Amino acid sequence: MYPGHGLANNNTQYYMTQHVGFFYYTSYIQNAGSFGGSYVDTTPYPASGCSSWETPGNCLTDAQIQAEVQKVMALKGWTGGLNKMFFVYTSSGEGSCAGFGCAYSDYCAYHSYFYSGSTPVIYGNEPYADTRCQLWSASSPNGDPAADAAASVTSHELTEAITDPLLSAWYSAGGAEIGDLCAWNYGTNTWAGGAANQSW
Repeated sequence: MYPGHGLANNNTQYYMTQHVGFFYYTSYIQNAGSFGGSYVDTTPYPASGCSSWETPGNCLTDAQIQAEVQKVMALKGWTGGLNKMFFVYTSSGEGSCAGFGCAYSDYCAYHSYFYSGSTPVIYGNEPYADTRCQLWSASSPNGDPAADAAASVTSHELTEAITDPLLSAWYSAGGAEIGDLCAWNYGTNTWAGGAANQSW
């Protein structure tokens, strides 16, 4: 999470209302959170589990992404829950496919969930943001298209997972989630003497 960050303020307009007895309780998303840790897995990728013309021979299925999340959770002793998210970043040349398409041709990243027992595990699949994702962007505010695209899709999926963690919460009448409403719109560079558009 990026607590205290202007981007996260967008999430605070979203709320949940619960009906308990005769009363209704409304709670709003808070601009709060923290970084929980990281892990670099240096073991070889599993055998390609899908077929994608974008990355022939190097394709991970959604099930393989979920298996990686479960593996690292077990190694690190991490637990799931609606207040946690796990990101899986893959290297250049490694693609993926899910039920709704494949990396680069249909998406640059996505968020989803699975259950570990009765606990939801929220995760994001973040393929390397190479030139195919960079083409979706009209600009590169920092002059590093891959880094800008990676930051963009990460914040995009995090924000969407906060407001729609189980893919059953908020989305627009057109089916777009919050991150889709302004995807690839970097805004104006007003930070660091005009070198950045956000300060994290």
